[in-house]
Amino acid sequence: MSDGKDMSFLGHIGELRGHLIRSIIAIIIAAFAVGFNINWIMDHIFLALQEMIFLRSGLSIIFRE
Repeated sequence: MSDGKDMSFLGHIGELRGHLIRSIIAIIIAAFAVGFNINWIMDHIFLALQEMIFLRSGLSIIFRE
């Protein structure tokens, strides 16, 4: 990281652009990873948590297909 006192406005904009590009690339990679594994994520994480909530609360009705 550069020293903030020596950078011009355009220097700050250039550094911001680099951070934004890396962030967008990371978001795209994460979106592809989630997209390819969405069925596993839904089955093993969200539905398991939902089932645990119903069992803890003592409800006799469990919605499951």
